[in-house]
Amino acid sequence: MLKRFRYHWAVFFSVIGPGFITAVVDNDAGGIYTYSQAGAKYGYLLLCSEPVSLDRMAADLEMSKSSASVAARLLEMYTLARRHGQRGSRRVLYEASDNYEGMLAAQNRMLELGAELLRAGARDVASGRARDRLEEMAEFYVVSREAMELVLRRWRARKRT
Repeated sequence: MLKRFRYHWAVFFSVIGPGFITAVVDNDAGGIYTYSQAGAKYGYLLLCSEPVSLDRMAADLEMSKSSASVAARLLEMYTLARRHGQRGSRRVLYEASDNYEGMLAAQNRMLELGAELLRAGARDVASGRARDRLEEMAEFYVVSREAMELVLRRWRARKRT
């Protein structure tokens, strides 16, 4: 049972989403640095009129190429950036994504998975207080997902007009 409980929590923390992770990194300089670099890179990509290489981004933003690469992968994971290959070259170019719907849909999937894992954890916890907290957090995730669904519907309706 303990092994199952640990598995649920390991999966839960692997899909919890950027909000919780960002809150947790308050005491982690590396985490704060990574998210601030990703934010800077996203802002930079929004202002670029064409896809740009990691070398150019690193030079323009005065960051290391490895930091630019980590930030790029993070932005790709959240569908905020798209990667483009160059024919006949290993060079990769990045541009800001306009797939906001994909980003919100991915976040909704993470919220649903998080709610399921929290419910599973609540079933496995013996303590009444801990179970109540997990159930309340699961309900918060469900309400958040429903709100995001409403945002998606409104976005789709606005795009059609």
